[in-house]
Amino acid sequence: MKILIISTGGTICCKKTKNGLSPKNSGKTIARLIPESLKDKCEIKELFSCDSCDMDNDVVLEIAKTIEENYNDFDGFVVTHGTDTLCYTAATLSYLIQNSPKPIVITGSMLPPDAENSDAKSNLINSICLALNEDAHNVSVCFDGKIFCATHVKKADTVAKNAIKNANFPPLAGIKDNYVGWYIFCDYDSSEEVKFYHKLEPSVISIKILPNMKFEDIEDFISKYKGIIIEGFGMGGLSGNKGFAEGLEKLRQQGHIVILATQVFSGICDYSAYASGTQLKNIKYYKNMTVESLLAKLSWSIANSENEGQVYKLMDKIINYDNKDMGV
Repeated sequence: MKILIISTGGTICCKKTKNGLSPKNSGKTIARLIPESLKDKCEIKELFSCDSCDMDNDVVLEIAKTIEENYNDFDGFVVTHGTDTLCYTAATLSYLIQNSPKPIVITGSMLPPDAENSDAKSNLINSICLALNEDAHNVSVCFDGKIFCATHVKKADTVAKNAIKNANFPPLAGIKDNYVGWYIFCDYDSSEEVKFYHKLEPSVISIKILPNMKFEDIEDFISKYKGIIIEGFGMGGLSGNKGFAEGLEKLRQQGHIVILATQVFSGICDYSAYASGTQLKNIKYYKNMTVESLLAKLSWSIANSENEGQVYKLMDKIINYDNKDMGV
């Protein structure tokens, strides 16, 4: 078996410079982390050497394109990535590459390779072993000995080695000493072919509502976007006397795609639980999706639809467990 490691930069290949940590020669740095026992199974392509804060749709589309161009030549793929935006990229790749029989594993590290007790080598080795596992399919995230569904990950800490956490969905598996112990098998239908997509809509925004905020404070800004995600309080609640219900309905009728989400780390979004939510009855929400996945899916749905109805049809389709209710 042979896997392609696509290096994009991030802490996992950073070196100290006089200006702080910087990703340099990411491919060579990654190569040094691979043990001899796995080297003959790996090929490395240095696609970028960038800080993950510089990631955007164009960069993620290039990652997906690289996987597609090399898809028939490799049995699996590992993408090394900075952790700050890893969860956004993982979610976006889940929509750009669907129902892949071959595993596409996203990983990174919280410490650079040369740091004491760095997690860079262990995360990379675990990801390679996952990419070589016959039960691994589709897009997933491997971090700190755990394997997560790529549509249900969030960065939860700025320094801890277990900074990447699952949200609203259990881990798919654990990995230790090159052994993968599956709890939930990857979302994959062997009767269907892998599907690649090539378009994302950049005009999508997510905005977090604050206690003193009125709709008029944000109306001019958010009305510039085709897709709008409003992060409400708790289960998606919004003030009933600050113009949100009327303002969001106006935007919806003007053709904007408006989605309500929760700004809480995990837990369901369901504004119907409170009386104030009845004012929002025409605004869509998705109970179990993270904001990262909503942004990615809305961008993909708008770009690959011809009308509003098609957008919502794509949004409603469960992809890579994204809105799957597992009771967590």
